[in-house]
Amino acid sequence: MKSLIKKILKEEVHHLLKKHSFKLLNEWLLDECDQITHSDYPDSIFFKKRSDGKIIAEIDKKYQYFWLHYGEIWSFFEKHFDLQLKEIQEIARDWLEETFKLRGYTPTERENEIPVVLEETFKLRGYTPMDVGIVAGLRWKRLSN
Repeated sequence: MKSLIKKILKEEVHHLLKKHSFKLLNEWLLDECDQITHSDYPDSIFFKKRSDGKIIAEIDKKYQYFWLHYGEIWSFFEKHFDLQLKEIQEIARDWLEETFKLRGYTPTERENEIPVVLEETFKLRGYTPMDVGIVAGLRWKRLSN
């Protein structure tokens, strides 16, 4: 009985989240952030929180990626709504398409996406990529405050 109730609740929460996901992402990225660009990263749009100057998302037009800060956004969907990678990507992809009319982007916060970029873009196989969190963290830290 408990598992059935949990399943029903999860389905209801998922339905409500899908219904209100645009509101959540708009709150984080449009209502609470400034969209900024930087000459060192001309193909990116960064979302910088007004409250503390922290970069919490990036649209990378060159590689068609949509990076979401794990601690600020991604983990919220994981922890509070028990969503998996594909579900979070779907929500972020829908928001990106609806809000910015950008299709074909890969929303992520996972380091295992980089080998795909290396292989598809540069035809490089067998490389050991640096942790994306470190790379994005360094770039975002530089642009914060």
